[in-house]
Amino acid sequence: MASMDDNTFLTIRSRDDLASFLNIELKTLTMYAHSNKSFYDSFEIGKRSAGKRRLIHAPIPQLKRLQRVIAEELGKVYIPPSCVHGFVPGRSIVTNACHHVESPAILCLDLKDFFPSITANRVYGLFRSSPFSFPKEVASTLTEICCHEGSLPQGAPTSPVISNMICLRLDKQLSSFAHARKVFYTRYADDITFSSKSRKAVNRLLDTGHPEAPCRELLEIIEKNGLVVNAEKTHIARKTERQVVTGIVVNKKCNFPRDEYRVLRAVFHNWEKRGADYAAREYVIHDDSYRERLCLDGEDTPSEESFKRHIRGRLEYYSMIDSANAARSTSLERLWTMYYDRTGEPVSFSIPSRSVLSIHTAYDYKDILGRSVDFEADGSCFLTSDGRLITCKHCIANEGTPLELDDDCLCDLVDMKSGKTVCSVPVNSFERDMAHDFAVAPVPDALKGYPALMVDEINRPIVGQKVRALGVLFEHGGEVREIRCRIDLAHVDGAQYRVAAPFIKGMSGGPVIGLNGRVVGVVTKGSTPEDYFQDGYFLWLGAVLGKGSGHSNG
Repeated sequence: MASMDDNTFLTIRSRDDLASFLNIELKTLTMYAHSNKSFYDSFEIGKRSAGKRRLIHAPIPQLKRLQRVIAEELGKVYIPPSCVHGFVPGRSIVTNACHHVESPAILCLDLKDFFPSITANRVYGLFRSSPFSFPKEVASTLTEICCHEGSLPQGAPTSPVISNMICLRLDKQLSSFAHARKVFYTRYADDITFSSKSRKAVNRLLDTGHPEAPCRELLEIIEKNGLVVNAEKTHIARKTERQVVTGIVVNKKCNFPRDEYRVLRAVFHNWEKRGADYAAREYVIHDDSYRERLCLDGEDTPSEESFKRHIRGRLEYYSMIDSANAARSTSLERLWTMYYDRTGEPVSFSIPSRSVLSIHTAYDYKDILGRSVDFEADGSCFLTSDGRLITCKHCIANEGTPLELDDDCLCDLVDMKSGKTVCSVPVNSFERDMAHDFAVAPVPDALKGYPALMVDEINRPIVGQKVRALGVLFEHGGEVREIRCRIDLAHVDGAQYRVAAPFIKGMSGGPVIGLNGRVVGVVTKGSTPEDYFQDGYFLWLGAVLGKGSGHSNG
């Protein structure tokens, strides 16, 4: 914690000052702090653990407003150590779990009754100590505002930051304890985790007589800070078993449990075959915590809207976990695609092939000499999340085609899943790059809402990087094919790249995707079916997007 001379909150010296700071009358402040009446709504919610309940004390709106103001001020004073990830801006269960990925052994501890263990006396002591050093009457009033029934309530906005402040000494002591033993320590609220690249180092944290229990020295540090380890939730996880930190699997990367993928896959299957009501009812039957959360009193099926919001929330949560990894989860791409298929809502990302369409162009025009020229081509194109339709220039026009063509010179866009033409767009709607085999147009209205790909035009591809290239293979029944390959050559122009695999005719205009799931390039050149050995080429999108004058209708 740090002192701030210009922090008005720290200059409060009386209850009148406090009431003025909180923009509330003194008598109202006194009522909330010292009345015998309860200003909390208490209720239980189900945990994911079978049969377990969590008691929540939610303050009434007026009291919650005061607590939010106080919490914001406390947050300005509290400087979190690097080991703390709970209730800290910019940190999360994901940043917490990342520190323990690929560890031979992980020791996980849970602090029993975390918030209730932090008593009003300890909170009062916090407000009396530096950097606050509040007078007794101010410290007492703040304590009563922030506590309920003698301790921190789970459900109040002030409890998270106060608990972190109270645990500052614990965090410092456990960090020193871990550092001395070459072990890494993190804490997310009441979840404490130790790991190391050395299995022996983690083993030294265990009781020699009870190899599944923490050593006495570790327990004493926690107990001397007024907290108790929940023995039922203490476990050591070796690399040969599933290692879970704050609900995230960390054996090889940050991941969500495989059985959760299977549950959602079954949900989408039921949804497709028998409708949303049936899928929702089956979903809550097997989990009482979800039934309690989603169903209205007396009902056994959630509303379709609440069910959709809940499923989308789970997918957003999994996406947050997946964002910690260098490579995107293909399982998550499939789940998002299933969600899109059932709801039609825009999604964070999807199976890349669903954003790829075939583009068929056929028209005749007069060249610069007035001669009649027939043009016909087939290729691929794709949609981006910022509203662009991208393809290769050679898929829509010959080199030297006039800048302006007749309005009936059209490209047909075909949805490869249904095989149907979705819409036709004028060739003139594309901007054609003067220097590169690249064309871009606004996404047509008929395609708005389709799954789209996010573009990475900042990070330049590098030799050795793995990529995925997608495009339509007309020789194989018009399917979208994905080719996984590695970049093996960067051209001196900084725009063209070669991969160590052939791209087939028809893939031109398709996306090239990096490990993070974002598009880095567009397929420009490959082999013919009769000459299936030439390595493929792609154009880096960063070389042609966002340059302003770099695009031209020519």
